[in-house]
Amino acid sequence: MNVFKRVLCGLLILLLAAASIPSARQERSASALLLSGPDEADPDSTLPVLEAPLEPAILAHRGASGYRRENTLDAFRLAGELDADLVELDVRETSDGQLAVIHNAAVGVRKVADMTLAQLQSVRPGVTTLEDALRCIAGTEMDVMIELKTSGVERQALDCAQTCGMFERALFASFSTDVLNAIQALSPDARTVYLVREKAVLNSLIRMPEQMDYDVVAAKYTLLSAAKVRALHQEGRRVIAWTVNNVPDLRLIAAMGVDGIITDYPDRARG
Repeated sequence: MNVFKRVLCGLLILLLAAASIPSARQERSASALLLSGPDEADPDSTLPVLEAPLEPAILAHRGASGYRRENTLDAFRLAGELDADLVELDVRETSDGQLAVIHNAAVGVRKVADMTLAQLQSVRPGVTTLEDALRCIAGTEMDVMIELKTSGVERQALDCAQTCGMFERALFASFSTDVLNAIQALSPDARTVYLVREKAVLNSLIRMPEQMDYDVVAAKYTLLSAAKVRALHQEGRRVIAWTVNNVPDLRLIAAMGVDGIITDYPDRARG
């Protein structure tokens, strides 16, 4: 073999070897990016600017709720089977101090806060506790986003995540800055997500980023644009879009460079 052929073969071997080793960015292109801070994502950078992931993390909205009853263990298990990266779930406190995984404040005319867990489960079969939900998710490769629907349960939710071995795999989300501030005060290492449904609030966060000290912004998808996602990345914030269900919108939102997409149909997001 002449020298030219040996050099060519050597270059080909190096290229093949490099292609077989996933880049750090590829390895962290899904939920790991959401669960890491700017310094962790790029320890050699002194700037908070974040790059968009190669692919956004897929968050199963209340589990795979397009196919199963929302916020149930069945919906969480199916989310794992459909290759979701995280499960998003909702938490409310019952009258006996239990953390129930349920979205609505009331079932019929009865408020969740006025019922014991047993009473709630009698009128809404399938309602689970946060502990049982986290233990279910802990047995999968998925992480979790815990939305706290009410204040006063921050310590209990944090302790539950620790007990179930899910604290390092959890995001704590709320529309309430009071709840998020309480989470940060109780546990500075907790990863916080500010949920945004109003255009004025999102624009304010972009114009005056110093007013927000949370790790992730999760905005209603119709509020987002590629420019807004870039602006939030430049301030070191991860961006999640919610709740995106049809395929054209899923493709459009992914192309904006968001870090995560919340959807009722994790399989559609993968397609």
